[in-house]
Amino acid sequence: MILVIDGYNLLKKLHGQDVSEVQRSAFVNLMGRYIKKRQHKVMVFFDGGPYYYPSAEKQKGVTVWYSGQNQSADDLIITYAQEHRNREMLVVTLDRELCNKVGESRVETVEPMFFYERVHAVCNPEKKSGPELHTDIFKLSEDSNEELDKIMYEAAGMRIPLKDERESGHQKQSASGEHASKKEKAYRRYVDKL
Repeated sequence: MILVIDGYNLLKKLHGQDVSEVQRSAFVNLMGRYIKKRQHKVMVFFDGGPYYYPSAEKQKGVTVWYSGQNQSADDLIITYAQEHRNREMLVVTLDRELCNKVGESRVETVEPMFFYERVHAVCNPEKKSGPELHTDIFKLSEDSNEELDKIMYEAAGMRIPLKDERESGHQKQSASGEHASKKEKAYRRYVDKL
């Protein structure tokens, strides 16, 4: 599977608006450890870079793209998704416009913090969880219900609905249920491979 990561979108969720070179490098190193365990092709896209035009380099087995001065990382991701729409691909972003654009190419998206937690769990299996992350889901009860906790964890990783789905008010069935659409089943397969 190809994992296309909107680099600053994810890193700003982790570290706030000011992302340092050290934080960017640490993330690329983490992804290098991750691909040794999962064998996915990982591409991380960043805005800007050292050149006027788009450029790419390999770091720790990860392809790191810089958009250059004339376009954004989102533009590169959209182009890549369109050109590789028939490949098994998952885009990691919370940018709604980007989600809608890659969705037009039938490419699935996943929320950055859910993705990061999965990567961290794969790379650090001895730890129960990764570093303390500020997400939108909070457990309000001390009650222990493993099944409910699992459902909530999976819900945190649900993809952002496409604009057409939001406007139609269409409510999808659970991806693991009998009535899940082909699209939802495909999405679940991708997420399960993380």
